Amino acid sequence: MAKLSRNSLQWQTAVNTFTSIMIAGLIAVSTSAYATFSQAVVLGISETDLILYYSLAVGLLLVLAVLLSIRTYISLSQPLENLALITRTLPLLSAKRYDEAKTTFQGITDDSLHHEINHLQHASFQLTSLLEKLDVDMAQRSHSIKTKNTELEAERDFAKNLVNTAQLIILTVDSQFKITLFNQHAQDITGHNEADLIGDNAARMFPSGNWTEAQSLFIELFAGNMPIAQQEAELIDAQGNIKQISWLHSPIIIDSDTNAVLCVGLDMTEKKKADKRVIWMAEHDPLTDLFNRRKFTQEFEKSLRTAVRYNHKNTLLFLDLDQFKDINDTSGHQAGDELLQSVANTLIRVTRFTDLVARLGGDEFAILMPESNEHGAEVLSQKIIQELGQIKLQYGHVQHTVSTSIGIVHYPLHDASIHELMGVC
Repeated sequence: MAKLSRNSLQWQTAVNTFTSIMIAGLIAVSTSAYATFSQAVVLGISETDLILYYSLAVGLLLVLAVLLSIRTYISLSQPLENLALITRTLPLLSAKRYDEAKTTFQGITDDSLHHEINHLQHASFQLTSLLEKLDVDMAQRSHSIKTKNTELEAERDFAKNLVNTAQLIILTVDSQFKITLFNQHAQDITGHNEADLIGDNAARMFPSGNWTEAQSLFIELFAGNMPIAQQEAELIDAQGNIKQISWLHSPIIIDSDTNAVLCVGLDMTEKKKADKRVIWMAEHDPLTDLFNRRKFTQEFEKSLRTAVRYNHKNTLLFLDLDQFKDINDTSGHQAGDELLQSVANTLIRVTRFTDLVARLGGDEFAILMPESNEHGAEVLSQKIIQELGQIKLQYGHVQHTVSTSIGIVHYPLHDASIHELMGVC
């Protein structure tokens, strides 16, 4: 039994029981006493006997009220103790101490006649089991989500590292033409930081002329009118250098909608420089930087066809340096190379910018003069002879001078080919 307390529910109930019995009993005794005293003379009972009799009745009433109050107090003690125990145990659920709570609920006796307490006990036990199961499920789900997040983070990091280590410019553009991704290689090539470009307009990556084309391609890709688009464009980096970029634009489709455009760019600057260098080397003489025989032949063919078609008068000058072999034999090939370079520089200086100057090989040079006549060819030939005569090369005690023989032929000449024209010279 719990400690006696005047603030407890069972005490208040016992007091109320005692009070109710006493009031009802006293009313009944008072009513009976009044009726009996009214008829005392008729009944032949003395007042002393009546007083004694009703005093005994009040005493018995008091004893009965006390006994019933005690019984009420005792009968409520166990259920209320169980209720108090349940109340004290429920906070354990918020602390997730489910085993301790279930042990306490199982230890509560359920033989009370108050079924509400028994129902509360069973409901509390079931609630504990349910919360424990939910907590276990939540822990498992949390672990599963954490594992999945870890896997997704690993995949994200792998994809990010893959994008950043790729030797390609990789960026994504949304439907508003805003840049949403900018990889590390793009930063290296452009000299711009990712933070400066994210959210900026993609036009920043293209010169104005190329942006018009790129914007049209983006619109077509977002509309789903093409699966992929290729573009050759320039790119101006942070230092103002112009780079040649080959772009491949493709849509990123999620749930049948194009969310962005993936732009992959390959820096072709060095390759195009190398290609130009290869082409230049294939067309030029490496010693003098003049056109070589191959390029001269191509240009001579074009010049002859143009002259025939439009009835133009063009001129071919064929130069053959005099005694060049003696210079090589006397002072060596280095002297001969230096002399050839001096001759080439002189020919470039005295000819018009429309004239074509070439070294055909050895000590042979040729000049194509479009839109020329006999007088102009003779004047140029005399000037060439004079200028070349001023070249002096000193090697040891030997001084070399330059002289040349010049053949002149005007074309078109009947139906003569370029080889026949060169033979005439």
